[in-house]
Amino acid sequence: RGQILGTLEVVFTTQTSLATFLTGSALFAIVRSTVFAVVYLALGAALFGVSFAGANVLAALLVLLLSMSVMLGLGILSAAFIMAFKQGRPPPSS
Repeated sequence: RGQILGTLEVVFTTQTSLATFLTGSALFAIVRSTVFAVVYLALGAALFGVSFAGANVLAALLVLLLSMSVMLGLGILSAAFIMAFKQGRPPPSS
């Protein structure tokens, strides 16, 4: 997104380290997604009467952590592809 808006180059000209920038970007996305998930679950409970009384919280957290690690890896791979080739779609196969 920063590359499209032209802010990525501006951020890299500041004294902010690359690790700080990437960590902040990733943490923002994780916190934002977590807030959205909690809101969706609360709306499901309030509007549709969904009960989470019998939910296995530990299993849900394990699935969440595993899913997050996979999605973060795919996101980093996708961002690296876009940065390397400056386009958002894979090259056509022959």
